Amino acid sequence: MDDAVQEIKITIDSIKSETNILEKARLLDLLKQGNNLRIKELANLLSESPSKICQILRLIGLPDIIREGYLSKTISATHLIILSRIKDETTLIAIYEKILADNLSTLRTEDLVRQHIYQVSPNGLKVPGVITETIISSLKNQVPDAEIEINQTRIKATINIILKGDLKKTTQALTKIKDFLVK
Repeated sequence: MDDAVQEIKITIDSIKSETNILEKARLLDLLKQGNNLRIKELANLLSESPSKICQILRLIGLPDIIREGYLSKTISATHLIILSRIKDETTLIAIYEKILADNLSTLRTEDLVRQHIYQVSPNGLKVPGVITETIISSLKNQVPDAEIEINQTRIKATINIILKGDLKKTTQALTKIKDFLVK
């Protein structure tokens, strides 16, 4: 086995056994940069998902004050990963200080970060299933062949209507839906 391959194997073993997520991020970054590896290649080498690799690599850009918070066990690794989604350093530090001041859980931190990123408040409750079922059945009454899916998250709600067929068939179905909605 040549020296470069052996060195990569040693680094991979170090990354897998590392418990400090900041050190894991540093080692991952060294492996990526030193060997010109893509995220997908790193993920395969480590038997991880590409999104997990990206989450860890984002930690490289965190300010020292936040890194120190993790090292002093003031915040958790999950807090770090959530915070790393914020690109603006001033906002990042302000949210970090709020975590400390209010002793925010990771769930509350996630809500705060989501509110910042998407400009949406996590207030309110999810619509009851009976309402989504009523919407779906009402639309299905108009267009029985339609595939209808309703999805509601903390930041948006979507109604997907899939109509299969040629232009004539889908135009008729869309016209029925329009007539139903615009009374």
